[in-house]
Amino acid sequence: REDKAKQRVNITLVDQNTLNHRLKAFADDLAIVEIVDHHKDMGKFQKTCFGNDRTVAFSRSRALVASACTLVAERLKRVASGRYPSVIGALLLGVILMDSVNLDQSIGKVTQRDRDAVTDILSKTDWEEGVPLSNIYINAEDGGNNHYYVDTKAYFEILQNAKYEPSFWDTLSVTKALGYDAKYFFYSSHLNTDGYSTKTKFGVAAVLMPGVKFMEKDGFVSETLSFMRSEQISFLSIMFAFYDDTTGLFRRELSFCSEESFPLEDFVTSVVVSTHYQEVNLQLKKMELPGRVAFEDDQKGLKAFLFLQENVQPSRKQIGPMLEKQLSSFASVML
Repeated sequence: REDKAKQRVNITLVDQNTLNHRLKAFADDLAIVEIVDHHKDMGKFQKTCFGNDRTVAFSRSRALVASACTLVAERLKRVASGRYPSVIGALLLGVILMDSVNLDQSIGKVTQRDRDAVTDILSKTDWEEGVPLSNIYINAEDGGNNHYYVDTKAYFEILQNAKYEPSFWDTLSVTKALGYDAKYFFYSSHLNTDGYSTKTKFGVAAVLMPGVKFMEKDGFVSETLSFMRSEQISFLSIMFAFYDDTTGLFRRELSFCSEESFPLEDFVTSVVVSTHYQEVNLQLKKMELPGRVAFEDDQKGLKAFLFLQENVQPSRKQIGPMLEKQLSSFASVML
């Protein structure tokens, strides 16, 4: 929609409540009039987006839904007068299943709102209207009438296998993998000339393969440094998530990387004894770095730590804000 009086385009932000670095270049031409999100509310756009137009399902360091598509589905339920088109139903259902890990309670993401959204989508979507993915539909008979219903387990497995496909992540360069799903946060750092603290940017990237294997990629050190410099950050956390080849269990690992000028060793020490870390309960266990990262003389310029994250439930929604708080606390001590 276009706001002709101000010549600005009205924007709804979904699955985020700040502008990403690409949209920031057009900030003067945009009016954020609606937010539908489940991340920590950064408090932006309060003048143009408030009340019922500002849905941020996040409280006490936790997301209140596993998926932003759950929030979209809730809105669809309120406004739709008939059955949902099959394409819309398939898209919303697929994302909710992925974000909640097929509604698996043991992972710690799914909520009753996610379950209710899935139930509503399954019951109100006109699955016979079209078959976007025929191998997720089962043609059943009910009193002599054929009808379709969705095999959610099969649908989830199709999407999950595609998301974590090792051959895809193996072929990505370090730069492309880091940029594939990176989000940025800000912490209070040094004081400026007026005595006020300034905000410093850092990144949290998600890479869906084991950390050691990723760090063994050609150019890991040089490309990671180049990526950080291009994003103007001196600290980067990499979240690794994957399924163990031997056990089939879901695993998480966490890496902290920095340029040499950043006191990474002291920061890591401060993290594991902090109340912010204890609240999130990551249960980190230090891992050995690959030799090329840890020992080779020609790999200078990057500092790195790698940890097994024994508690797989915390995701970036918890880790990002935790790092924000701890980096701010650490910076205040280092001033």
